[in-house]
Amino acid sequence: MQLLNMNKRFIIVGIVLGIVITLAVIIGSPALMGFDSMR
Repeated sequence: MQLLNMNKRFIIVGIVLGIVITLAVIIGSPALMGFDSMR
């Protein structure tokens, strides 16, 4: 049960990251650069 919950969380995080990266690409390179320097 715990493992399934972790997998679901990872899938949700992956989808959210995908959306964020897509939005950053759509907005433009400067936003992506800012996101990169924040890490």
